[in-house]
Amino acid sequence: MKLQRFFLAAVATFAFVASCAVPCVCVAQDYGYSEAHGKEICDPLPPSEFIVLPEDPRHGPSGAYENTIFRIARSGRVLRIVDGLDASGLLLHDAAFTNVKIQDANFSGSALVNVDFRQAVFVRCDFSSAWLHRVRTDGYTRFIDCKFDDAYLMNIDLADTFGGALISAEELKETRNFKKKIGFSGVSVNHALDYSGLTFSYPDPYCTYACDAVRALGFHDAFLESGRFENLDGDKLRQTRNFRQKIYQNLYFRPNLPEPFDGDKLSFREFDFSNSILVDVQFKRVDLTAASFENAALKNANFTECVGLTLEQMKSTWNWKAGRMDLIKLPPELQAQVDAALAQDAAQAPEAEASLETQSETAPAPETK
Repeated sequence: MKLQRFFLAAVATFAFVASCAVPCVCVAQDYGYSEAHGKEICDPLPPSEFIVLPEDPRHGPSGAYENTIFRIARSGRVLRIVDGLDASGLLLHDAAFTNVKIQDANFSGSALVNVDFRQAVFVRCDFSSAWLHRVRTDGYTRFIDCKFDDAYLMNIDLADTFGGALISAEELKETRNFKKKIGFSGVSVNHALDYSGLTFSYPDPYCTYACDAVRALGFHDAFLESGRFENLDGDKLRQTRNFRQKIYQNLYFRPNLPEPFDGDKLSFREFDFSNSILVDVQFKRVDLTAASFENAALKNANFTECVGLTLEQMKSTWNWKAGRMDLIKLPPELQAQVDAALAQDAAQAPEAEASLETQSETAPAPETK
């Protein structure tokens, strides 16, 4: 009897916190979370938290699952299977679906904002026409045989830390981002797809989100608006609208290889940056041998970990001619050459000026009629 009272008190406490005064129930029996219906995956210990839902959020004050816990957490492993969750057409805000396997759930038309999907597995779930924004994932998150027809994705990492992908290429092709050529804002992708015509933008070049182009089939007329682009070499960059318009801004290019770097560099050999504008760009472990920078204007351009750059390339830039080499960060050896050349030019400037004055004084005066 005491154990039963304790159990009921614990459920009531979780329900009150999760619903913010909206009546709640534990959905263990409704959604298969019980000793009879739940399937234990690998942990023999009972879970430390319960799945809690409002009784009917459609009739609540906000019509949403806000600050709701959808969590079964005991360790870093999946503990239970949850069947048949129906959250279609709802706002799920600040919800956590962690350490759980959810199958045959309906999220169609829902808005999942600031939700946690770490160590969660979704099987045969319907995300059609859903909006997924600020979704936290990790290398163990998986979407298996799920529907993403016309779903809109924003700020979600779909590339795991092990080089794989959280959803399949076919699932990604069904999203509104891809079908409507909207592009990806803060969506990490590494799929074997043709990204032609899409726009890529990420919050900043050093955030979690990035585009890994190692499997990409094409970037024709794609626009790289901002962010980190891994394994996107010169051949792929030549296909983009950036190359045609000669504008590169807030971009970070690097190979996605383990550090310390072992020698294989991202190739931008003989790339044409002539007459281009490069603002807030970084090239890390990139080979720029024989690349053209004729009249290129660079601001906050970082080449400190590049190879193949020469003094002649730097002298061809607008920065050299305008005396603004301070806007470029170079490898130490090349920076030393640049400093020496600038010092030499500065020392020769008074002599050249004096020579011009002498020539002016000795020149014969023009004849007057």
